[in-house]
Amino acid sequence: MIYIVTGKRNSGKTTYIKKMIENNKTLDGVISVKCFLEGIFQGYDLYHIQTGRQYPFLRLAANGGNDPNALTVGQFAFRAEGIAFGKHLLQEAFSKDGDVVIDEIAQMELRGGVFYEDVKQAVALHDKRDGQIKNLYLVVREELVKEVIQQFDITAYEVIDVENDGG
Repeated sequence: MIYIVTGKRNSGKTTYIKKMIENNKTLDGVISVKCFLEGIFQGYDLYHIQTGRQYPFLRLAANGGNDPNALTVGQFAFRAEGIAFGKHLLQEAFSKDGDVVIDEIAQMELRGGVFYEDVKQAVALHDKRDGQIKNLYLVVREELVKEVIQQFDITAYEVIDVENDGG
């Protein structure tokens, strides 16, 4: 099954996934965790569910400008090494039989960037008759759910609204 974990910004989508991780040690994939320095929001790190490793992924452009290969969009800079780390971890997760989490699918993926190809691949692997991915958890802000379903041609899914379903 494909589960779309959704809610507003800062509504507890990632917290919902973290609770799932505590109860399901076979989950694999990546979650985005907020990064703070001296209490000030800096951006997001990618956290690998299976190993607990974290890698800088997205920074406020003003604070992440030391990566000359960063993809800057608006106020944010996507760090090239963080994107590569995430892609590598997702490919590893796809190669195993099990459940996979991708947190978070947003505007960049809808525009064909960052993890677009990985999301497409995950949906395709899940949709195979004996798919490698048993359950796929896609974390998506509520205002993007319809676009994500259309963009990635997701036909069978269940929406988990963290604000109404115990998030």
